[in-house]
Amino acid sequence: MILIFSVFVGCATQKGQPEIAVTPPEAAIEKKITQKQAATSDLTQEDLIKIFSLKDGGPSCMQLQLSEKTGMIDLLYIVDNVRMPPYAGMRSAKCMIDRYPLQGKEHFVSWMQSDNTKGLAILLANNIDLFPADVAQQLTEAGLNGPHKEFIAQRLAK
Repeated sequence: MILIFSVFVGCATQKGQPEIAVTPPEAAIEKKITQKQAATSDLTQEDLIKIFSLKDGGPSCMQLQLSEKTGMIDLLYIVDNVRMPPYAGMRSAKCMIDRYPLQGKEHFVSWMQSDNTKGLAILLANNIDLFPADVAQQLTEAGLNGPHKEFIAQRLAK
């Protein structure tokens, strides 16, 4: 038994063996985005994905300098396409609610009515008070008539 252990240890520590480097997730982000950078220059989709993927959440949505032309489209792309980490899409969706409550209405209604957007529907219900009254009414109706009506009703009752 001792002989086998010493052979194993000897093989693992021989010169010329490749070393395995363990990189923390934060170090894997190629370009760090500071709060100052996020607030002073238009951010690309890649920048936004990195920000929404940070463990600590990064700067708030309102601090982000989104492109005037593509800001909402960039956020929607992240919601629809970024799967990992799972909170990146949800943070992007919350940013859409905060920044584009009117412009995003058709997307929000579809989240309330789609079978595979339960989490987004609940996010909308939890933030219904952030919408103008007419949009909030449309979202409430869509949610209460959609596939997640039980969950939406519970959230709206709070």
